Amino acid sequence: VNFHAFMQEIHTSLHKARVLGKKDPLAVVANKVIKNFKVIALDEMQIKDITDAMIVGRLFTLLLDGGVKVVTTSNRIPSDLYKDGLNRQLFLPFIDLIEKQLNILNLASKIDYRKNKLRGAPVYFSPLDIDSKNNLDNLWFDLSGNENQDFHIIVNKRKIKFPFYSNGVANERDDESFDDQGLKASKFMPLNKPNLRVKIPQFKNGKLDCLIKADEMIRIDEENVRIQNMNIDFFESGNKEMQVTFKKAKYNFIDNKINSNDETLVIRPNYFTLTGESLEFDVDKKQGRMVGKVKMVLSNSKGLSGVIQSVDHSNNFQNSNFFFLRNINLILNTIKRNR
Repeated sequence: VNFHAFMQEIHTSLHKARVLGKKDPLAVVANKVIKNFKVIALDEMQIKDITDAMIVGRLFTLLLDGGVKVVTTSNRIPSDLYKDGLNRQLFLPFIDLIEKQLNILNLASKIDYRKNKLRGAPVYFSPLDIDSKNNLDNLWFDLSGNENQDFHIIVNKRKIKFPFYSNGVANERDDESFDDQGLKASKFMPLNKPNLRVKIPQFKNGKLDCLIKADEMIRIDEENVRIQNMNIDFFESGNKEMQVTFKKAKYNFIDNKINSNDETLVIRPNYFTLTGESLEFDVDKKQGRMVGKVKMVLSNSKGLSGVIQSVDHSNNFQNSNFFFLRNINLILNTIKRNR
């Protein structure tokens, strides 16, 4: 298993153990590994995260003392692991552990066999046009032998489909199943670690679909991210069609929905701005439901306000990408209340 994936599983298990009030969560997690595995093989050991650096020493001491055999690979010699990292002096006992208890072999070779098929191929294909697509497809055919089969991986309980897979190579291509996966980066965020000044572009069919910006995102469990000061700009044919703004919210990347009980804004440039006390928003459908006090400001007009007990747009806008484009009833009702 990839070393980074292994450590993600360790952190997830640690979180669960802490929630259950275990006195020594790391020992609980290590004992579970010891009970289930006699040998673990870890690929690409590389320490970059201080949260990993601070626990690997005791974790691997427990595993080795528990009789687990460890096989691992790395592109760095042990003494270079976590080089120049924060509080590295606390990490040095792990290096001593590796050097004393593991047999270190140098597998240096003049030939990197991974590059044989890619020799002469560009690293990036740009711009996002038909030529780049064809060049990438040709590279895929060369690597895969022009054969393919369905392939799935599970990430945080979500099944991700790669429709083109062969010979150890997967290609997402333009598969529509990737269009509804929302803030993809959120699924890979470490638990309880702030991600500051986040900026995530999302593309569909080679075109910018939305741009997500937030001052802070924190993944709080296997399904949810807590968000501070978040803006999502949605685009259609290269033009910004809508902006949704949250002061505080929780994003569920399993359901791909955002829920906020704080002030939210929905802005339709050159048309109107909606301000509400709360918003449930479906990122896939670009639809939402506001409950409580709602204020609407039309372009070049005074604000209109009222109390909306429940405004549900989920069933009426199959022909529109943006939920408010045909929301005539809300405008009329709000005008009536202000007369």
